[in-house]
Amino acid sequence: SKDASANFRPPLGREQAQFDDFWVRGKTLGLGYGITSSNGVWLDIGIVATMRKGKVGFKITPKNNSAFGNLRPGLLWRDSNKPLRFVVRHKNIERSRISDKIGFSISQPRYAFKAQFTPQARLNLNLDIGIYALNETIGPFALDFLSIENDFVFDRHNGTVNSYDFPM
Repeated sequence: SKDASANFRPPLGREQAQFDDFWVRGKTLGLGYGITSSNGVWLDIGIVATMRKGKVGFKITPKNNSAFGNLRPGLLWRDSNKPLRFVVRHKNIERSRISDKIGFSISQPRYAFKAQFTPQARLNLNLDIGIYALNETIGPFALDFLSIENDFVFDRHNGTVNSYDFPM
C-alpha cells in the first residue's frame, strides 16, 4: 500500500489541494444499457475531494524566567508559512542575571482544514459494430449542487513530536 501522506504538503490559507478522483464504474452498478458484453452505454459515478482553508495550530508558552514582548501565550493558529516574528525577553528585567535561562516551548500541534466532497458523473460509450468502433468517455461533469463541506481538525500523529523547547 502506498503512503499518500509521505509526499503530501498540506495547503495553508488560500491554497487548495485536490485528491485523485474516485470512480465506480456504471457497468458494476448497472447504470446504463449493455448491448453485448463489450458494447454499451454506462454512467459512472465519482467523487472528488478538495482541501482548503488549512491552518496549523500550536500552543506557545514562555519558559521559566521568560515573557513574550509582542505575542500572547496560548493557542496560536497560522494560515501562512511566512515567519512568525516575536520577542522573548526576561520576565523581570530589574532582577535578571546572566545565568538565568530564557526560552519558549511549542506544544499540542494540530492541523485544521475544510474538505469539500463533490459528486461527479461521466458517460462511457463503448460501441463496436464491426466496421466502426467508438470508445469514448464524455465528462466528467461536477455536480456542484450536491457537494458537501466539513471542517476537520487533526492532532499530531503517533510517533511524532508533541512538544519542543527552544532555550536561548
